[in-house]
Amino acid sequence: MEKLPPKQKKLKGATREDLLNLDKNELVDKIIQLEAHNSQLKNIISKHQSSDTESDKNDRKKPFDFTKCHYRRVLLRILYFGWDYQGLAVQEDSNQTIEHHLFHALTKSCLIQSRETSQYHRCGRTDKGVSAFGQVISISLR
Repeated sequence: MEKLPPKQKKLKGATREDLLNLDKNELVDKIIQLEAHNSQLKNIISKHQSSDTESDKNDRKKPFDFTKCHYRRVLLRILYFGWDYQGLAVQEDSNQTIEHHLFHALTKSCLIQSRETSQYHRCGRTDKGVSAFGQVISISLR
């Protein structure tokens, strides 16, 4: 029977002593393996960075033209559970208010341009943690 060459050890996170015990051929194989792995990682990173720049290009939409829209005055009756919020009215020290989330949603959906231009009026208020089942707001939406 012929003797087979000893199986090569797979060294993940090899220590200095392990590398010193390897012969020249095993070290060359390890270098080739690490360089191949390094080039694979570079390819993955470059693909990821190029996809990020493509998504940035897609995210840059042209701004919505509110001058071409017709507006209608509407009355909204809202209800909410208030235990996660700091009340209905916007406050300088907190973003966790119903009005803040409401205006964020309305501007994100392009129903209003800004709070100042929306002719917004509210009837009612709540304190921190208080739920409401009949707050009314009037606003001009497109």
